[in-house]
Amino acid sequence: MPKRLKKSNNGAGVKFGFVKQERIFKMRKNMKKNITNSYELEPVKLHKTVLDRYYSYGYLDMLNNQFNGHDRKMVGEMLAKDYFLGCYDKVKSVCLCQTNIPTTGEYDREHAMFYRERYLRAMKNVPEEFWPAVRRVCIEDLPLVGHYPQEQTIMNTHDVYHQKMLLNHGLDYLIYFYFKKN
Repeated sequence: MPKRLKKSNNGAGVKFGFVKQERIFKMRKNMKKNITNSYELEPVKLHKTVLDRYYSYGYLDMLNNQFNGHDRKMVGEMLAKDYFLGCYDKVKSVCLCQTNIPTTGEYDREHAMFYRERYLRAMKNVPEEFWPAVRRVCIEDLPLVGHYPQEQTIMNTHDVYHQKMLLNHGLDYLIYFYFKKN
């Protein structure tokens, strides 16, 4: 019989420390058995993008017009796809001191030029006052913040609300570009 350590109260009555220790030891032993005997993989937790979170919170449905939040989310994902398949994130500068310049790279894809051109046309279609909010959420995957992110002020909440409205307007322009809805 293990030695009793001390009394602990967990809300359901008085339990002794050794009972708790035996239970923890059994749980660890069962966990080791399950890990060694099972060949199933645990489900992977996927990272939700800022655009997905804004869609689930209902921020993409703030405007009352002919488009809904699902359309705006789909267009934001299409813009991100064009950006990343166009390999703008992998563009490297070439060292001019080398005589043999390597021409092979990860960013040389067959259809990268198509995605680059479509991304540039989409970027030109969005007015410049809406573009920073669209780029921050869709491309950089960062949430919208106010001018003073450390302070919780009324001005910051109004600022973030205004940026969300700009994001919705910018995504509406992208819907017109990608789907040609009128």
